Amino acid sequence: MSDANFRKMVKELLADESDRLSAWECEFLDDVNKWTGPLTDRQCATIEKIWLALEANPGLEVTVNLVDKTVVVGDIRADFEIDEYTRWRLLEGLDDIGLTLRDEQSITDFEAKRAAWLPKTLPAKGA
Repeated sequence: MSDANFRKMVKELLADESDRLSAWECEFLDDVNKWTGPLTDRQCATIEKIWLALEANPGLEVTVNLVDKTVVVGDIRADFEIDEYTRWRLLEGLDDIGLTLRDEQSITDFEAKRAAWLPKTLPAKGA
């Protein structure tokens, strides 16, 4: 299965859920799709088994465990690879904005030292 086909499949799976997700969750899921690489034949076969199980049992629970790097669907258990940086971001719930805000004080300090004639960033609304 090509990377493009895998992404299409994931987007179709999430299409029914996208109206229940926030904008940043949709963007984050799209980023995750971009981070995934091409799949092996074994991975494709496992995905096919998972799809068949879900089609046969629409209410079947799917558990993704980032700590153990496993996906469990019914009696199907699959290991998956994910780079540590992406895994860390998912576990911490950090999107690009969340990563930037980790350095909020440094950004504020930098802005305070800038010459008055240079452009300033505006504070976040409601802050």
